[in-house]
Amino acid sequence: MFSSFTSVPVWAHGDEQHGTTAAAQKPVAQAVGYEPAAKKADAAGGEIELADEVGSSLETLRMLHPATVHFPIALLLLAAAVEALLILRPNSGLEQAVRIILYFAAAGTVIAALFGWIHTGMWMGGEALMRQHRWVGTGLAVLSIGLALLAARPSDHARRTLRTGLSIAAIAVVLQGYWGAELSHGPGHLSQQH
Repeated sequence: MFSSFTSVPVWAHGDEQHGTTAAAQKPVAQAVGYEPAAKKADAAGGEIELADEVGSSLETLRMLHPATVHFPIALLLLAAAVEALLILRPNSGLEQAVRIILYFAAAGTVIAALFGWIHTGMWMGGEALMRQHRWVGTGLAVLSIGLALLAARPSDHARRTLRTGLSIAAIAVVLQGYWGAELSHGPGHLSQQH
């Protein structure tokens, strides 16, 4: 069922060509060291793919990271924006909205980080940009959980800490999005003409 779906290159947003260097043209799966399913020769001399259920499922899971990042990005930025509005209008009753947004953002960020680890594999190596993206994403998942817990506390100190954390999270999310695009579309993707 998934064999034709999982045999395409792993790009964040399709198979369009971004950039001109060989590294920019290489699918993420190859860039991080993932090799497609092995093949063996059959009795007639042709090649047959060794397609087992676990390999096919893992290959499908590896492709889900790009699809899982959009909601946490939007929700963390929305939580920061609503909190900024709350600073301008302190009695607007938006505390509950921030809390609910952060609950969903925390869940989404944890899921995105988990699929990020599945996407690249459970290894600590790789190029510097990949390591940076991996660890900032993991840190964002932990920070998001902390922010959701802080949003549930009614004290003024918790609110000030929440605002500081949301500012850090908003900056980190923008950087993460840029780094993820650098990994999937190639270096200098914003300056290239498409």
